[in-house]
Amino acid sequence: MGLPIVILIVAVVGLIVGGTFVLGAPIFAVPILLLLPGPFVMLGAARNQARQRRIKNFRRSAKAKKTDFRPADRETIV
Repeated sequence: MGLPIVILIVAVVGLIVGGTFVLGAPIFAVPILLLLPGPFVMLGAARNQARQRRIKNFRRSAKAKKTDFRPADRETIV
């Protein structure tokens, strides 16, 4: 099971248990539930962006370089 699903289950169970003891708990828990996924989404986006940057740099470094041939070199090229 993925980490976000586990966190969601724990949050919902906590919401239910908290709601049985204190009736105002859901009022405080809902904003926390809405803010909780934010850091995980941002972390995933940052990892994806870093991966794309590494791929882009690799492709740039793999491009062919311009080579200047001397006249003697040109004679041997078919």
